[in-house]
Amino acid sequence: MTVPAPKAPAPLTPTPDPTAPEPDLARAYEELRASLEGEVRFDEAARVLYATDASPYEIKPYGVVLPKTREDVRRTLEVARRYRLPVLPRGGGTSLAGQTVGRALVVDVSKYLDRVLAFDEAARTVTVEPGVVRDNLNLFLKPYKLQFTPDVSTTNRANIGGIVANNSAGTRSIKYGKAVDQVVAMTVLLADGTVTTFRDLDPDELQQKLRAPGLEGHIYRTTHRLVREHEAEIHARFPKVMRRVGGYNLDELTTGKPFNLAKLVAGSEGTLAFILDVTLKLFPIPAYKCLALLHFDTLEKSLRAVQHINRHGPAAVETLDDTLLELGLENPNLAPLLSWLQGRPAAVLMVEFDGESEAQMLAGLQSMQADPAVMELAYALHVAYGAQEQAEVWEVRKAGLGVFNTIKGAAKPTPFIEDAAIPPEHLAEYIPAVAAICAKHGVRMVSYGHASVGVIHVRPILDLKTREGLEAYRKISEETFALVRRFGGSWSGEHGDGLIRSYKNRELFGDTLYEAFRELKRAFDPEGLMNPGKIVDAPPITENLRYGEGYTVLPIATHFDFSKDDGFMGAIEMCTGVGACRKTTTGTMCPSYMVTRDEEHSTRGRANLLRDAMNGRLPGGLTSQEVYNALDLCLECKACKAECPSRVDMAKLKYEFLQHFYDDHGTPLSARALGHAAVVAPVGRFFAPLANALLPLAPVRWLMEKTAGIDRRRALPPYANASFHQWVRQREARREEERRALGAPAHAADKPKVALFADTWTMYNEPEVGVAATRVLEALGFEVEHVPYGCCGRPQISKGLLREARARARKNVAALHAYVARGVPVVGLEPSCVTAFQDDYRDLVPGEATEAVAAHVKMIDQFLAKAWTKGDLEPGRVFRKGERHIMLHGHCQQRAIQGTSSTKAVLGWVSPDVFEVDSGCCGMAGSFGYGHYDISMQIGERRLFPAVREHAGETVACGFSCRHQIRDGTGKRAKHLVELLAEALPESDGDSSRSVPSSEACAELP
Repeated sequence: MTVPAPKAPAPLTPTPDPTAPEPDLARAYEELRASLEGEVRFDEAARVLYATDASPYEIKPYGVVLPKTREDVRRTLEVARRYRLPVLPRGGGTSLAGQTVGRALVVDVSKYLDRVLAFDEAARTVTVEPGVVRDNLNLFLKPYKLQFTPDVSTTNRANIGGIVANNSAGTRSIKYGKAVDQVVAMTVLLADGTVTTFRDLDPDELQQKLRAPGLEGHIYRTTHRLVREHEAEIHARFPKVMRRVGGYNLDELTTGKPFNLAKLVAGSEGTLAFILDVTLKLFPIPAYKCLALLHFDTLEKSLRAVQHINRHGPAAVETLDDTLLELGLENPNLAPLLSWLQGRPAAVLMVEFDGESEAQMLAGLQSMQADPAVMELAYALHVAYGAQEQAEVWEVRKAGLGVFNTIKGAAKPTPFIEDAAIPPEHLAEYIPAVAAICAKHGVRMVSYGHASVGVIHVRPILDLKTREGLEAYRKISEETFALVRRFGGSWSGEHGDGLIRSYKNRELFGDTLYEAFRELKRAFDPEGLMNPGKIVDAPPITENLRYGEGYTVLPIATHFDFSKDDGFMGAIEMCTGVGACRKTTTGTMCPSYMVTRDEEHSTRGRANLLRDAMNGRLPGGLTSQEVYNALDLCLECKACKAECPSRVDMAKLKYEFLQHFYDDHGTPLSARALGHAAVVAPVGRFFAPLANALLPLAPVRWLMEKTAGIDRRRALPPYANASFHQWVRQREARREEERRALGAPAHAADKPKVALFADTWTMYNEPEVGVAATRVLEALGFEVEHVPYGCCGRPQISKGLLREARARARKNVAALHAYVARGVPVVGLEPSCVTAFQDDYRDLVPGEATEAVAAHVKMIDQFLAKAWTKGDLEPGRVFRKGERHIMLHGHCQQRAIQGTSSTKAVLGWVSPDVFEVDSGCCGMAGSFGYGHYDISMQIGERRLFPAVREHAGETVACGFSCRHQIRDGTGKRAKHLVELLAEALPESDGDSSRSVPSSEACAELP
């Protein structure tokens, strides 16, 4: 092929000088605001939110743009060029190497540029915008039995643009390869504003591109020349492992396949061009899968087995080490997913086999089972054939990164050498050698990852706030790099170069190729504005770290006990930045993010703002308005405590923050009004007929909105005509008369006792729930004591009135401990109250008595299910099993702290079909929905409301606020679990105590 001489190339300009004067940000901001449809934020809070990703680095950007259209992207780059602002494309921000942080204008595509643009079922291709989430894409493709295959552990929030720009791979790369292998074409925005498409070119088309004028033609000519000139060097220097993603993909252009610059932009980390859309190759979803779980008594044996397992055609081979397994067993959300463990292995290999037929799937499994080279190394094997069990095992694996961060202490597993790809036959030598390097520096390590392709994610446990930790960080990186080269591996296997590994690219690829990389970068990006400092011309590994020797934390005296979290700051720093809180299709965390799609309203965003407020980098400090604004939309659902693999408890952090904010700014009337619901409720019930008549009136609603912050569109729950206390007192008086008439003893000596704690809502708004609970417990053979009323303090905790909440908690602990001492179980009906006893009290009033109460108080379904499994109950003799189908909506805090398995089990006593809907948060969240009506209803409308409308049977919701929200959002009535149980009891023989009295004087109410 004859290639024309290139026209005068653009000058090779250096990376922007970090000492150059700052650009005119005020004018750039005004131009962007005036010309874009999307959002533009240059405020301090936004800069903090985008200063970090899942890597150890932190660099505040100049500002953030969230483009709504590709024209917004074009205009952003135009303004950036005019003011010499570097541009950093960003998706989910889950990068582990620091690709998505920098002193630049961050362009976040995740909120708006998330459409599927085209789908060709016959050709098995799809074209998407860069902000499409990988799981969302696969949900779209599922009806066609197709999938986009790079299955990264962050699959429920990782954007396609980031997956491609990072050249990600994931667990099944041994079968499907890396992202670059799935890229067919892409539309890109070049640095000069040119929009073009990169795709396979035939020889004639390539000739035309090589003659083209402008930047695009220069890019083609430079790239083509570099590939021709350095082909031999490319073959010689690029690591010979499939999982090589470091440097630029010049090797993709030496394969003899059609010339396609999309393959070069893939893996370029936003340093060459801005991806506007990408066309991807799709693969069929296998019809059959099984997961073999091989147990080993040493890590070394598991590594020796990998190369032998690979011979049998697995789709994936993943490793879990003993630390991950132990931490998983300590995590209440993950422990139930590890029931398959046999003994305490030092390592487990997860080996997946698949096929279009069951026989094809089993062939690989049986072949491996017959291989002594594998089976003689393992001491146990469990095979998961069911889809649910397999999904649970994969959930443990995907949680690995975050789970490791629950290790107590200042030192945490740190990503920096974790991405090396080693030929599998050398793993058993490489990993012990890395362990020896770490041990030499006095450091422990953890490991997990993609054994099939030699990518074992090794994480040394370091404290980067100390000089010793920083020195070990640098030395371990350098010494491990030498080890990787010795074994012929790749320094970057899937996580990319970024700020963490780019500094070794010259040494890895050699001067010739490194200079070719630099020339390529300058051809695409003459002014050096596209995500500078990554892949080439990178800073040292120890620059721009989030932590460091001079890292400081402002002192704070807390109301909650944070000692188990290494202090208030330690609780904040549990967040690793992996962004599990950014998922939108499943689970509960984070409800407000699912609606707003704003980083500020993710758990990660809130943690970032809190951290910078506490270390003095955010003006205004902890009690600044910026922190308040971010935490205001936290629903305190506690889902992060269960669904975040690091178990960040943002609800607890918010409670603590609010008290400090009030101390500095005053306590608003809305917080006092809603926080003292237990004071208001008895008064409202006393005037029930009048209150219930007035509360729905428009003037009253207007007044409530202006004074107490209760949205006028929200109807407050009506008060009962008589309280539950009144019913109990009337009933006991009547029974006492009957006993006296019959000369019967006051108590049945042969009946076990149980104490029923009635919450404020049961006491004054829905006493029928307390009545039903009493009837159910008695029908099951218990003598019911009613705990004297006292609010649990949940409203005060939620509103940050912690001093008052602590006083109330002390009284309740003293009162409830009397039942502990007597051995009388205490059961509650409202999940948020029970979780206050079980969870919040432990940190609000810590001590032995509190621990005893926390262990003693149960939700009624927890108590009944446990008694049933012990053989103390025979529900089949008590309840009629009907035909009604029951849909359960689990209360957020109940799911996070207690789980809902007991609820489903008990409901099974009265229904042949009980299922829990994956509805997320209802949106009411205690009093949240009163003051945030719009977002509250949007949260409910995402999944819960449609499910309730479509369900023809009964809907059960144990949370009072959940039932309220369901009624407001759908017009349907949800019931408490005990109401359905009571309805399934045999008809009473005229027992008038079943009904709630309509009226009675309330003078004696507490």
